[in-house]
Amino acid sequence: MSGRIEKPRHFLRKRLVKAEDALIDFWHSSRQEIHQTREAEKMALKYVKGQTINEEERLAIKEQGVDILKIVFIGVPLVVIPGFSIVMILLVKIGRRFNFNVLPSAFTHKDTIPDKKR
Repeated sequence: MSGRIEKPRHFLRKRLVKAEDALIDFWHSSRQEIHQTREAEKMALKYVKGQTINEEERLAIKEQGVDILKIVFIGVPLVVIPGFSIVMILLVKIGRRFNFNVLPSAFTHKDTIPDKKR
């Protein structure tokens, strides 16, 4: 009988470790996104004040603006619409199929996003 009890415990431990890893990854990605937004804000203020910005800074502002829009268009429905998390999973999978990343750049890990195969 102890064998039957050990299997669910082992299963639960594995799931808890997986959930903990996901939360830690989410926390680090959130912090990175905040940092990227602050950097883009500094560059945008520099531009608004009439100072020149180089092409790299212009692209960083543009990419972060897209990331902010992604956060808004993903975050608001996740909070407001019940069951949107299931739709979100489908959107991510469809986006991968068409080589479009639905998630902000800080939440994209190059080793987990496969290249377009079709």
